[in-house]
Amino acid sequence: MLNKVFKASSSVSDNISSTSRKYVIEICAALLTLLFLYTSLSKLLTFDDYVGQINNQPFDNYYTPYFVYGLPATEFIAVILLFINRTRLLGFVLSLFMMTMFTGYIVLVLANFYGRIPCSCGGVINHITWKQHLWFNFFFIIVALTGLIFQYKENRIHGL
Repeated sequence: MLNKVFKASSSVSDNISSTSRKYVIEICAALLTLLFLYTSLSKLLTFDDYVGQINNQPFDNYYTPYFVYGLPATEFIAVILLFINRTRLLGFVLSLFMMTMFTGYIVLVLANFYGRIPCSCGGVINHITWKQHLWFNFFFIIVALTGLIFQYKENRIHGL
């Protein structure tokens, strides 16, 4: 399936010079790295609040430890993968997956699937509405997808 996406976007990335493609990749990786570094550190620095926010989500509290430790760990893993050139493609895949999952959750919240609107995210992001958060996430989905497509093309050129 990814090959179809890459082939469809190939004409766009083929028309961009290798240097420009590398700049786009670096910018996408940097934006996602900053996002995930900020969100994971924010969770850990305000750990008690973060646990309370997770407990307020519409999931059984049985899953709290998995979310509490799993989310920041996965965000840190994405940061590491995005930072290392040889693993950057996997970092973009993980970033796209996470952003898609977070966005799906927001869509369900806005559709009142859970019967209530839980508290928002921590850090600066808690000052935006759920609809603004949805658009924020869409932006980062586009960033992750762009980085993924361009990195895939770059890896094919260099035989990685």
